[in-house]
Amino acid sequence: MTKCIGQQGNLGVIQALPSELGDAAAFERQYWHHCQRRYNFQPIYRTSGKLLAIELLTAVFSPAFPQRFVSPETYFASINVAERLQVVIEQMQLLSRWHPRFIQHRYLHIIKG
Repeated sequence: MTKCIGQQGNLGVIQALPSELGDAAAFERQYWHHCQRRYNFQPIYRTSGKLLAIELLTAVFSPAFPQRFVSPETYFASINVAERLQVVIEQMQLLSRWHPRFIQHRYLHIIKG
């Protein structure tokens, strides 16, 4: 079962159409910049059925189509280093809020983009 976490990153809406931006590359940069992120916890079980770890997944979507997720691999390849670091910071902040529970239950945690 996946648990959706309320933290999202990089809220925004694309304001310009491709013709207003001048070229496709600029539009693509704007598109990726305005994508939003949603973080989900996914359990990982041992073969015995006992919980082994909690994986933190990053779901990426456009504000224009919030029900349609885009490939995290493509997203991370398309954003600059500063934006990638911001994602890592968001993930660490989220994990730090859940850290006491992970320690209490001795769960491993895994981050996956």
